[in-house]
Amino acid sequence: MPEHASLKPWRETDAAYGRTMKVVPCEAYSAKNSIDVGDTFVRILSFGELQGVVVENPSVAHAMRQIFEMLWQARPEKTESAVKDKIH
Repeated sequence: MPEHASLKPWRETDAAYGRTMKVVPCEAYSAKNSIDVGDTFVRILSFGELQGVVVENPSVAHAMRQIFEMLWQARPEKTESAVKDKIH
């Protein structure tokens, strides 16, 4: 997740919703879209153009989830303060 002040209200609900996040500097991920993976679908939303696509296919969702898990495990654990120090 990009470290950005606009996401602060959303991040304050992490514990309530059981979310675990790894943050990255905004310059490392500046895309203006969202990719969500469910049990049976992949949803891609483009906020700038107000477009979206949903692929309802459990096999595709499983593949995307595997890619996510590989990247999650490869990303080193960093505290949010370490990321903030790098940005400033």
